[in-house]
Amino acid sequence: MQQAINPKPEPGPVRPDTGSRLLKIFIDESNTYKGKPTYEALLEMLKREGCAGATVSRAFSGFGGNRLIHTDRLVDVLPQLPLIIEVVDSPEQLARIRPQLEEIVVEGLIIVQEVEIWKYSYNPKLREVPSRSTVGQVMTKAAVSVTPQTPLAEVVRLLLDQDYFKALPVIDADRRVVGIITDGDLLNRGDVPHRLGVLETLDRENLHRLMEELHQNTKKAGDVMTSPAVTVQAESHLREAAKLMVKRGLKRMPVVDSEGRLVGMLGRLDVLKVVANNPPALQRGSKGNGLGSGSSNSNSNSTSSETHPIYQVARDVMVSDVPTALPNTPVADLLERLLRSQLRRLVVVDDQRRVLGVVTDADLVARVSAHHKPGILAVLAQSLGLRQTPVTGEKNQPEISRQSAKTAGELMSRKVVTVGVEEPLEGVVKLMVAHRVKFLPVVDGEGKLLGVVLRRDVLRAVAESLE
Repeated sequence: MQQAINPKPEPGPVRPDTGSRLLKIFIDESNTYKGKPTYEALLEMLKREGCAGATVSRAFSGFGGNRLIHTDRLVDVLPQLPLIIEVVDSPEQLARIRPQLEEIVVEGLIIVQEVEIWKYSYNPKLREVPSRSTVGQVMTKAAVSVTPQTPLAEVVRLLLDQDYFKALPVIDADRRVVGIITDGDLLNRGDVPHRLGVLETLDRENLHRLMEELHQNTKKAGDVMTSPAVTVQAESHLREAAKLMVKRGLKRMPVVDSEGRLVGMLGRLDVLKVVANNPPALQRGSKGNGLGSGSSNSNSNSTSSETHPIYQVARDVMVSDVPTALPNTPVADLLERLLRSQLRRLVVVDDQRRVLGVVTDADLVARVSAHHKPGILAVLAQSLGLRQTPVTGEKNQPEISRQSAKTAGELMSRKVVTVGVEEPLEGVVKLMVAHRVKFLPVVDGEGKLLGVVLRRDVLRAVAESLE
């Protein structure tokens, strides 16, 4: 993923290569610049200018140009020990900050050496969900609901009309939540032959026929709902709601007042929006190891942040076992792989595993020819153990030909948002929120597929960081 150009310097990633430089600054602990210790002034400048990191080390003993040996065995009124500030960054970055370095270091030594970086990683941290944020502040207030007596066909219609929440809270006459209806409830107890994502792709004729069938179904919302529903109060802390969603494996929850009456809905995306809108707290190596800012001496004046760290980068939360298909994979094979996949989608890659697109069961239904659509719908329905005939009413399932049917390259969605394997989780969250996606293929520097990041796993990472 390419980063947008920002006028304010951002910490630039130091990558394993042979073109980086090691900057070393030797000063005395008693040196000052504009009334503050020189090492503090240097750290502030380096951070402000977007350097990758800095480490301050205090020596046990040493001497400089004045030929006076300083040692930690001497008791001085002022600290006199030698300090070493080390920075690894690109030659261009070091050249840019050189004038400021030379201004701050009034007395001391500055050297630059070429180094070869074998590995560089850091702990990007997101600020925790603000302690004052409540569910009521971020929930969707205009929540569509039904009663236990609402006909099944009306339930499906309302869900298809919803853009965000594919679930409906069920309320009684006093607006108290008595249950919830999800996609899974419709499939398992409502005899609806396909998930909502597939139904949304049906043409007018097939959708009308399906709705006519549902109108003949005598089941009501109360017959198919999950009851009791897991709810959260509007005054609850958002962090507690996030933990509850992860613990119970929920995508969304009805929000209620103190008396159990419906006041809104909270989804995973709502929580991630709050995280994405909070500025990141980057505490690079707060314990003083590697390239992170800190000190090798326990007497350092450095302080650490109390923000909760979450998983470092996309690699830490991605799923590596990803079903794939080549562009020439026929629709029959795509269907078989989709039915075996818990992700309900395939990543289309070339022979070098470079990401080309994504195929879902909804893509198949929406884009296959009219001849093959009944067969695909029938197979999808049969995979759920619900039907033996397609929704078009044909009695025999048409054969899905491997020769004449379309291929993955023709059926896939080409607009795919990918994320780099070393992208900090902050960037992953922002991508998911900006594009409203639940699924991000993870790629290396050449665009080759390494795994996928799912919204549920990102929320889990955020929730675990709040423990």
